[in-house]
Amino acid sequence: MKINFDRQTLEINPSGDNYVASVDGKTVSVQIVRVDAAQGRMDLPDRGGGSKSVYVSSDMAKRWVTINGHTLMLTKTSGAKQGVRHDHAGD
Repeated sequence: MKINFDRQTLEINPSGDNYVASVDGKTVSVQIVRVDAAQGRMDLPDRGGGSKSVYVSSDMAKRWVTINGHTLMLTKTSGAKQGVRHDHAGD
């Protein structure tokens, strides 16, 4: 799946139990553990052994992802109007 955010395109693909994310020519493996699907909350393990809580909401074509008090609006590039917007909330 390709997603636009802040003038960049992020590509995320499933890879076993994890995902592979590519942006700006860099590829990383991402493990996602859903904590509360009803609230759209997930934990992303970090390199220091801890984790970050991420909140996701959607209206089908767009997704809002909030992490550390910052919200990004992501837009699918396939099957939806293309558009880019970067919003901040919190800090």
